Amino acid sequence: SFALAASGSGNSANRTDFKPQKAKSSELGTKWQIFDNRLLLNAALFRTDIENEVAANDDGTWSQYGKKRVEGYELSATGNLTPDWTIIAGYTQQHATVTEGQNVAQDGSSALAYTPKHAFTLWTQYQATSDLSVGGGVRCQSEKFLPYVDIKTPIVPAKLRNQAGIVGAAYYASTKQQ
Repeated sequence: SFALAASGSGNSANRTDFKPQKAKSSELGTKWQIFDNRLLLNAALFRTDIENEVAANDDGTWSQYGKKRVEGYELSATGNLTPDWTIIAGYTQQHATVTEGQNVAQDGSSALAYTPKHAFTLWTQYQATSDLSVGGGVRCQSEKFLPYVDIKTPIVPAKLRNQAGIVGAAYYASTKQQ
C-alpha cells in the first residue's frame, strides 16, 4: 500500500516536504496536407527537461537533486490509399537520460528505464461495407533499459530485447433503429 511519510521525517522517497517535480517541454513541428488532402504529413522536434527528481544518496538517504531529459523527433503520415482504405504510420527517435543524479538503468548507464530509442507504428483500416470495417497494425520498438535493481545479482536482463506486436480489429456499426 502507498503511504506518504510525515513532513520532513523519515528516510523515504515519499516524504511530503519535497518540492513538486517541474517539467519544461518545448516542441517545434510542421504539418503538410498533400495529394488533394488525402495525405497528412507531420514532423516534430521535442525536448522535455524534468527537475526536482527525488534521488537516492550514497548513504541511503533521499534528496531532491535529480534531473532528466528526453529529446528527439517524431514523424507521422496519415492518408487514404482509396476512399475506403486508411493507413497511419509513425516513427519516433528519442534520447532519454538522467542529466543529474543517480543513474537508474540496470546497466549503470544514464539511460532512462523503459524508454526505447526507436519506436515505429503502422495501422491500416479498410471499410469493407457501410457497417463493417477491418483493421490491423504493428508496433515495434528498440531495446530499452530496465530500472536498476542490483547489478551484482540482476533478476532480469539489463535490456529488454527489440519488441514487436501485431494487432487486429473488426468493427461493426449497426444503423438500425429499435
